[in-house]
Amino acid sequence: MAVPHGKRGPKWLRQSIRAAIKLEFATVPPYLTAMWSIVDACDPVTRTIREVVVEEMLHMGLMCNMMVALGETPALDTLEFVPSYPGPLPGEVNPDLTIALRRLTPSQVKLFMDIEYPEGGPITALARRSFETIGEFYAALLSEFEAVNPSLDLTKQRTEAISGVFVVSDLADVRRAINIIRLQGEGSGQSPEEEEMSGRLAHFYQFREVYIGNKYVRDSVTMTWGHTGAPVLMPRVLPMADIPSGGYHQSDVADPAVWSLLEQFDTLYSSMLGQLRTAWEDHNAPLGD
Repeated sequence: MAVPHGKRGPKWLRQSIRAAIKLEFATVPPYLTAMWSIVDACDPVTRTIREVVVEEMLHMGLMCNMMVALGETPALDTLEFVPSYPGPLPGEVNPDLTIALRRLTPSQVKLFMDIEYPEGGPITALARRSFETIGEFYAALLSEFEAVNPSLDLTKQRTEAISGVFVVSDLADVRRAINIIRLQGEGSGQSPEEEEMSGRLAHFYQFREVYIGNKYVRDSVTMTWGHTGAPVLMPRVLPMADIPSGGYHQSDVADPAVWSLLEQFDTLYSSMLGQLRTAWEDHNAPLGD
């Protein structure tokens, strides 16, 4: 985002798509960590976060398709790609934010709201922000796509029914993909809903319901939106400590059984990233895994 409009071009486009992939993925670990800390797996807030995560995976998949469409492979399992926590969002988006891995708390929900903050502010805004938003980032990306108008290779692109990932074959598909990402994250300037007729709120407003404690609904008479709906209760969470910078080291963990579980998790995490990379290198690789 630091590169001014008019000085971007194909190289900037590739760099920004790479940053977008990393940006979408970078939201998943903090969202999942908060979700896993909730005691009741059937709590409505658990379901809300899970739905948001699935949509973030859709966004990442669409950007991976754009990356291979330009002839490059998303290096999803490299040190450069894997986000570090606590740390900033990739792509110089919302540079004032520091993203940590911690249990669900009101302050963490507020952080999630700041991650998903709508371009131009939310409907009936409670507060304004001066920093760049994810929406502005994607608006710049679409603008440069339209300016460069590159040819798009379909060979290694993927489709995935559960998340809704689709092939990006032309500029119309690029616009559709970026519009989905923006609407699901922040809504539109006219509505907090992620899509017309969907009835589901964009991520920002779903998180704000949890933060404020009431559903965000539209008054049938005035047609204005407000947090005047049913209560949304903050769920009971496990007493989990914040994940330290750089993760846990064996010297930090006294119980060998706990260390074994940490190692298992790290191994699965690395394996998942490797499988994701392979999925966009080999069209026959099982993306569903």
